[in-house]
Amino acid sequence: MATVSVCMIVKDEEAVIKRCISCVHAFADEIIVADTGSRDQTVSICEEMGAKVFSFPWQDDFAAARNFAFSKASCDYQFWLDADDVISEEDQEKLKQLKDTMDESVSVVMMRYEMQHEEHEAPVVFERERLLRRKDHFLWKGRVHESVEPSGKIMHSDIVIRHRKMQVNDPQRNLRIFRKMKAEGERFSPRDRFYYARELYQHAQYEEAAAEYEAFLQGHGWVEDQIQACLDLGGCLLQMNRREEAFSAYVRSFLYAPPSARLCNALGFWFLHDRRDEEAEYWFRQSLHCTRRGGFEQEDDHCFIPSLELAILYYYRDQRSLAKAWFAQARHIHPDHPLIVQNQKWFS
Repeated sequence: MATVSVCMIVKDEEAVIKRCISCVHAFADEIIVADTGSRDQTVSICEEMGAKVFSFPWQDDFAAARNFAFSKASCDYQFWLDADDVISEEDQEKLKQLKDTMDESVSVVMMRYEMQHEEHEAPVVFERERLLRRKDHFLWKGRVHESVEPSGKIMHSDIVIRHRKMQVNDPQRNLRIFRKMKAEGERFSPRDRFYYARELYQHAQYEEAAAEYEAFLQGHGWVEDQIQACLDLGGCLLQMNRREEAFSAYVRSFLYAPPSARLCNALGFWFLHDRRDEEAEYWFRQSLHCTRRGGFEQEDDHCFIPSLELAILYYYRDQRSLAKAWFAQARHIHPDHPLIVQNQKWFS
C-alpha cells in the first residue's frame, strides 16, 4: 500500500485550516505544513490536529514554498492542498481506495479541481497534477500560479478537490509579484506571461494586458491558455471600445481548437450588442452543443447562459412561447440566480 504525505503552505488561515485538515485524516500518513508567517492561531490549530509544522520565510515565491513543503515529506507520494480546499466524504473514500490499490509505477495522479467564486454560479472545473511520486523529485515552478509539469506514467482520476474560499486575500499580491519580477529582469515563461496578463486584465489595466496577451500568443503556451488568452484579449479590446479587433481576437481562437461554449457565448454577446439577433441566436445555440473539453470550463457556459440569453432574445422578438420555454430551462438550472429573480416577472 502506498503512503501519502499531504503538503500545504499556509499563512493566517485559522478560519479554514481545521476544515481542511479534517478532510485529509482519512487517507494521510503525514501532514506537512509550511507556515509563511502566520500571526493568528493557524500554527497551533495545525499542531493540535497532528500536522508537522515548519516555518518558511515568505519570499514572494509560491513555488519555493511548495518545494520547501515537499522537501519535508517522507512518504511514497506527495499530495498538495490549499488551506481553503475541501474534500467530500465520498472523495475521501476514493482516496483511501486509491492508496490501497495504487500501482506504484504511477508517477502522477491527475484529479479534478473545482473552483467556485459565487454560490449561484456553476464552478469552473479543470484537471491538476495532485498526487506526485516522491522519488521522481518533482519541482514546482512559477513564483505565482505555480505548477508541476507532469511526466512519467500519468493516471487520471475522477476524484474532486473543491476550492471554497472564505476570506479575501491581498488582491494586489499576485500583480505586485509579477511587477517585481519584471522590474528585476526575470525571464517570464509562457505560463508566467499568461497569468501576468490575466492579473492586469482583472485589475482593469486593459492596454497593458492586451500587449501581454499578444506577446503570449506569439509563443508556445498550453492550448487551453491560448484559447483563454484570445477570449481575454477580446475582453480587453471591448473595454477599450475596439470592437472589430475584439471580434478578430475571438475568431483567432479557432486556430487552436473548435469553438468552446464560452467563445460561442462571447460571439453571441458581440452580435447582440449590434442588435444582429440572427447571428446572436446562432452563436448562443452553438454553445449548447459544444464538446466539453476538460480545460477551464464553466458548466453555465454550456446551458444556463445561452438559455437565459435566448429567452431574452425571443422575448424582444415577441416570440413569447419560445421565450418562456428557454427561461424555464435556465430557471431549472439556477432557480435562485439573481438574473432569474430579476427577470421572473417578464416570463410568468
